[in-house]
Amino acid sequence: MKPAPLLALVGVSAVVLFGGYALLSSRNAPTPVTVAAHAKFLPEFGAAADSAAAVIIRKNKTDLVLQKQGDTWVLPDKDGFPADSARVRDTLRTFAKAEIIEPKTSKPELYDRLAVEDPDADKSAATLVTIKDSGGKILCSVIMGRKQFDAAGASPLDDAAGPKNFARRAGEAQSYLISGDFHFEADAKEWMIRSLEDLRPERVRQVQVLKGDQVVADISRPSASETKYTLAQLPEGRKLKDDYVLTRLANSLAGVTFDDVAKADTVHQGAAEASTLRVKCFDGLVIDAKGTKKGNDWWWTMSAAYEPPPEAESKPDGPAPDAKPQDQPSDKPETAPSDTPNAAPQEAKPTAPTPDSASDKPKAPAGPSDALKAEIDALNERWKGWAYQLPSPKSTQMAPGLEDLLAPLPKPAAEG
Repeated sequence: MKPAPLLALVGVSAVVLFGGYALLSSRNAPTPVTVAAHAKFLPEFGAAADSAAAVIIRKNKTDLVLQKQGDTWVLPDKDGFPADSARVRDTLRTFAKAEIIEPKTSKPELYDRLAVEDPDADKSAATLVTIKDSGGKILCSVIMGRKQFDAAGASPLDDAAGPKNFARRAGEAQSYLISGDFHFEADAKEWMIRSLEDLRPERVRQVQVLKGDQVVADISRPSASETKYTLAQLPEGRKLKDDYVLTRLANSLAGVTFDDVAKADTVHQGAAEASTLRVKCFDGLVIDAKGTKKGNDWWWTMSAAYEPPPEAESKPDGPAPDAKPQDQPSDKPETAPSDTPNAAPQEAKPTAPTPDSASDKPKAPAGPSDALKAEIDALNERWKGWAYQLPSPKSTQMAPGLEDLLAPLPKPAAEG
């Protein structure tokens, strides 16, 4: 055979072999996932988000349930205590608006890098979020993985800028990086409004600590302008623990948050000890916080009421400007009665009211103002029927004994 035909045959064979190899390689290569720009991660959930009635968050083989009752979201595992409904609604909107930024791995052996593995697997860091309607129909079920944060120099004009999360639709192999600032904590207290009370310190007039029916500590101040409190019946020869110990007690109900909550009737049964913190305000607001200790934890119930504040004293510090001291004789001789028969009797001059007269004393209001009454009603409506577990340092502050407010006694000198 001549060289030219031989070279042509070799060339054709090479082309055929290369084409066959390329065809086989393309069959074995994974098919790339193409996603339209700004495609919704849960396209069907957007229209159904308003019908959501239950959110189940599963992590570490444990479920946290949020359930809708009327217009309010509650925590069934916490005896139906109200959840932060605004936060739940925000989470539902975030799922409905989530967009795919880019596809990620579909290989199960790589899921743990994004924390989108099976939530029930050992040492799994993934969280399964399932949303259902009132009939129990699943609206969406998503395995949520790690968050991804933008680099410090990321441009806000970038479509991928902002909060984002790795996620995988349950039952599908493909994972994605999606947009949105998601909240899917499996801790119940993260879904509660944990602020219990934030009583402004300037309102506080008096604080009493009671053990049973006995008052063990009573502190007060005469006016809001007076910054220091006085301890009633300070034991003879004793001093306060420090200059601010009474102020700390007076401010016990400022910025109070709780760690857990339960029905009050289940907490007070079999309580080891009880203490009551009674706070009285200048405007008549009275708050009773009753604490009971179970094990190492303090649980508190709260109630609000009105008590007319005492009348303000308005006695002057010295004698009236026109008054003469009783023990000082007058420089002018007393005027004797007139002997003139035709002298006209002097008219009695009206007596000016003295500063001590009852009409000059400020009167305590007959009852609470409309604003205060509304505040009391709102507090009792929120607190009624619930007991709150407070952090240990706050409970210790609210339930002191008298000795906790005093400086320790000096140690006796050693004999000999």
